[in-house]
Amino acid sequence: MTQTTTPGQMQKPLTLASVPMYEAFGAHGSFMRPAQTIDELPQALKTSALEQAQRRLSVVIHYGTTIASSNNMRPSEVKADSRSWLNCKGCDLPLTLFMD
Repeated sequence: MTQTTTPGQMQKPLTLASVPMYEAFGAHGSFMRPAQTIDELPQALKTSALEQAQRRLSVVIHYGTTIASSNNMRPSEVKADSRSWLNCKGCDLPLTLFMD
């Protein structure tokens, strides 16, 4: 599933219905399921998913950094905030948090 855009063209937002399958591993071996986090998406979709999350959540998000750190938040600010996902790294952000 490759999505391509030409310069100046917006990429179509990824939706939960269009999330690609991911090979997960469990106690009974490997199995296929829809991707659940940004990290489980194919490389070609990770950047657009991060951009989509930033727009939807109105925060700066970097792939391997906690969202709180990316937004220069102090631990006391994070603790006082009701958004538990601020302590997630961008790569670990659940797709259900920002996709329709």
